[in-house]
Amino acid sequence: MRKAAAPLTLILVLLAATFLLVAKPVSGTELAENTWTTKTPLNQARSNLGVAVVSGKIYAIGGYNDSQSFLGTNEMYDPETGKWLNKTPMPTPRSQFAISVYQNKIYVIGGLSKEPFVDRVQASAANEVYDPSTDTWETKASMPTPRSGLTANVVKGKIYLLGGGQEFPYPNWGPSSINEVYNPETDTWATKTSMPQRVFLAASVVLDEKIHVLGGQFEFLGGGYGDFHQVYDPENDTWTTASPVPEGFFSAGAGATTGTHAPKRIYVISSERLNKQQNTGNATQFYDPDNDSWTVGAPMPTPRSGFSVAVLNDELYAIGGWPGFWPISAANEKYTPVGYSPVAQDDSEQKEGPAVVPVAAAVAVVTAVGVAAGLLLLRRKHRREATHA
Repeated sequence: MRKAAAPLTLILVLLAATFLLVAKPVSGTELAENTWTTKTPLNQARSNLGVAVVSGKIYAIGGYNDSQSFLGTNEMYDPETGKWLNKTPMPTPRSQFAISVYQNKIYVIGGLSKEPFVDRVQASAANEVYDPSTDTWETKASMPTPRSGLTANVVKGKIYLLGGGQEFPYPNWGPSSINEVYNPETDTWATKTSMPQRVFLAASVVLDEKIHVLGGQFEFLGGGYGDFHQVYDPENDTWTTASPVPEGFFSAGAGATTGTHAPKRIYVISSERLNKQQNTGNATQFYDPDNDSWTVGAPMPTPRSGFSVAVLNDELYAIGGWPGFWPISAANEKYTPVGYSPVAQDDSEQKEGPAVVPVAAAVAVVTAVGVAAGLLLLRRKHRREATHA
């Protein structure tokens, strides 16, 4: 009986192991969710820079350095190799500009720069476009209203430039509520409905073809830390409000996850904050559009302001910034959201739970059954041979 039971026991063990293999979720990141990891820092430390993603690569452009010089620096980060490569610099060195991507080209608009031949800082109207495929820059039609600390968002082929500060430097500077839209196909500008609340150094993202403008300074001479959550619908050119950010801020980074690898959420990594008596912060706050609510996530390891956020495969990279003291930071830290999976899923799968791989499961089950059948046949053959002997 012991000899006869051995093959059967082996079969049961194989089947149990196969079940565990195919039933285990394939996310592989259960322990990595809601965590930060440190990546290769920038070649050149910078604050108030802009970052953008094209074809799986992150481009970090402009900003200013420890000597407070405006930069045209353009570095490309490859997450596969973990290396930064220098690319053709931006023609107009500047910081606090808006940045967006349309048809794999990076648009850098507005910001702070120095007037040519004059040692004076000014709000810029520059509109320069970088083509990563050719590593070249092109100048386009200038923005009608020069501004710094504004945001840019692409919806249905048009770039919306929102808020920002006008008439820099002091004492004429003040936050604005301007909404100007640029059409890359015709290289023309138009004016749309202004924001209800004027803001400077706000954060913004696009989710489901609506623009969410979050936080920002709202008082003259840079006062006020806003918890605003203004939502713009380009389809009908109207504004509404949503649940305010729990902790007001300005000069923060933000990004949206798409539902492909992580549930649709808006992430704000706040820096200079309303409720804290400090220059920099590291709170991670994320918004669920389904129930109009906010949740607090794991804090960013390096507190700083003036950094920029890139979203790649539903993970967020917080790059550069000012830690509240010198020197300026070259940090590159990656956040893996709650519910993240390296396997692409639709939004319904994300909400229902981790996914499995049906094809792999089927193959594994068939293999296990085949092994079991082979062992049974081998056992019968041995019995026959033993009987004839």
